[in-house]
Amino acid sequence: MGQLKYHQLTILNGVLIALMLYFNSALSTVYGPYLSTFIFHLIALSLLLIINLKLKSRWERRITPLFLLPGFTSVITIMVNSICVAGLGVTVVGGIGLFGQLFMSSLIEQFGLFGMPKRPIDRRKIGGYLLISLGVLSMIYL
Repeated sequence: MGQLKYHQLTILNGVLIALMLYFNSALSTVYGPYLSTFIFHLIALSLLLIINLKLKSRWERRITPLFLLPGFTSVITIMVNSICVAGLGVTVVGGIGLFGQLFMSSLIEQFGLFGMPKRPIDRRKIGGYLLISLGVLSMIYL
């Protein structure tokens, strides 16, 4: 898959995250953040089971505790987003979330955490981080 396809999929991912933030927040206003998080993950599990059955996927490897971490972080992320969108709005929550993702991603790549290849921070990345930081700060304070 070419770089352009990865970029296009990443843009689609960002659009889907914004939609997810809105719809889960709307669900949260009706059922509360905890039940809406449960409903969200129940729907996700059902969809994944259908996809796995259609693709006839098989678990060929043993699941280690590290593989469970995304599930825990997903539950916390969805629940926190459900709570915060009502008070801050989708754009600010998305912007602050993007800042947090960039910060953590930078640490992972800088130090090669979790077996990722090291990709040190360079001038281009610093410029991008500064622009995004200014954008997020302007959304919050202006």
